[in-house]
Amino acid sequence: MSYGAAKCEIDNTTLTEIGVANFSSSLSPDPLTWTIGYVPDAFTKSTDQRRYYLGTPQGLNLNTRADITGCALFFTGIEAGLSFVEPNGTILDLGTISGTCADALGDACESDLTNQVHNLAANLTASGNLQCSDMVQALQFSPPESCTKAGTWGNITAKTITGSDSPSALQLDGCNPTINSTYDVRSIATFPKIGNRAYLNNITPIVTVFSATGDAKDVMMSPEVHLNCMKPMEDEPPNQLVPQGSGKALVARNSWPSMLAALVGFLATAVFLG
Repeated sequence: MSYGAAKCEIDNTTLTEIGVANFSSSLSPDPLTWTIGYVPDAFTKSTDQRRYYLGTPQGLNLNTRADITGCALFFTGIEAGLSFVEPNGTILDLGTISGTCADALGDACESDLTNQVHNLAANLTASGNLQCSDMVQALQFSPPESCTKAGTWGNITAKTITGSDSPSALQLDGCNPTINSTYDVRSIATFPKIGNRAYLNNITPIVTVFSATGDAKDVMMSPEVHLNCMKPMEDEPPNQLVPQGSGKALVARNSWPSMLAALVGFLATAVFLG
């Protein structure tokens, strides 16, 4: 397989294909980002990997936010069964096609899942015991009816992204795989390839949850829930603009050495309910 010219050396490895999506939060006037990076076995000495990184503006240090509980939920159990398709059902080039969570999950599932997670986060916060692992247990075998076409969720992995137990920002040297070269980048999760099943172009739904547990309640009166559907992107023509709006991707940029960052199509569904 050819990986084109894309190369990003970060986190003691090399990402050969990358997808980036952003989402807005009351925690910052600037957007936060998710980056998915593909690492082939030639760079891991074992098996292929998909790595996930959270990008934050420098003024937002999530490690010190004890007043916010932040969770990232990776729905890896259904990723192999998802695809971005054209309205007529045609599946385009798997390497370069982008889309939205509505494309991958369906409009109703996208909405119902977001609301389900919001209500769960609100209830756990009200009980004074919001734990990321508890969200997984509550969601694992109770997908909304509109999502049953994917069957059970299968594996959901939860990661803590705020507080002293969350990952610290990486020391970057030359490659910053986000929308802004000044952003801090944190390595949140790594998933190795298992067996011979399809892997590179799988679409991973990521649900990001922020809920105020302290003084931040004055700013965040209700939990935030953001849904992104991520996949690595193969190279596009240099400086190509990817359509914005309706959950489409950001502008592709080639500011990294020997690299064009093709930004993945996404839907950042944010819920701010009072």
